[in-house]
Amino acid sequence: MTWAELEAQNGGLRVADVFRTKVTHGEVITGKVPHGYRIEDKHLVLSEEAPAIQDTIFYFLKHQSMNQAVQYLKDTHGIIMSVQNFKQSILRNEKITGRYRSNDTYCPRLISDETFHQVQRILDHNSNIKSSQKYPYIFTGLLVCAECGQKMGGCHINTVSKRKDKTVLRYKYPAYECKRHRSFKKCDNGGAIREVRIEEYLLKNVKEQFGSYIADFEAKSKKTVDNRQKKNQLQKKNRPVKGFIFK
Repeated sequence: MTWAELEAQNGGLRVADVFRTKVTHGEVITGKVPHGYRIEDKHLVLSEEAPAIQDTIFYFLKHQSMNQAVQYLKDTHGIIMSVQNFKQSILRNEKITGRYRSNDTYCPRLISDETFHQVQRILDHNSNIKSSQKYPYIFTGLLVCAECGQKMGGCHINTVSKRKDKTVLRYKYPAYECKRHRSFKKCDNGGAIREVRIEEYLLKNVKEQFGSYIADFEAKSKKTVDNRQKKNQLQKKNRPVKGFIFK
């Protein structure tokens, strides 16, 4: 090991020791904090958003849907978060129980340990949701809402299926909805259309339109052939005679 490598390793150990000490004393080691908290004198304290985040966590426990919870958070409290951000920075974040790493009293708690464990069980259970595909949303930007003319964006429709052995399966299907309705509620078109229905429509109608196109193309091609034949006949008639062409 070179001297530079040894110094780099020792430097990394010193930084880790500093972070460990800060966490032990309840000090923040990053400027990124979850919703519901803010930094005050190098410590995390509850922010004015804390009641809204706590309320939404209990809403999620009741309905067990992250999409509904995120929409509820937006509509009720005016806080906009993505589903993934809500899951990772709030529901999966142990800081909402006041713990962080080895410090059980790192910051004020938002929920009890029991509530946190209930949330984790729901998330772990929902991780087994079966999906019909990887959600590429291939029609994004191509579909327009018939009500307001706004472009439609990707979403998904959740369905639940119960087997005879009482096993519950949850499925997600890619779909499209009006962005104006989803974001601002300024459009009456609140429904979502599954991607498979769009594909079925296209296969049916494109086949018909393609057949019409082929028919038109063949008709035009025949006309072109006829014109060429007439042109050839005229050219034969108008062969040069002593340096002249009859026109």
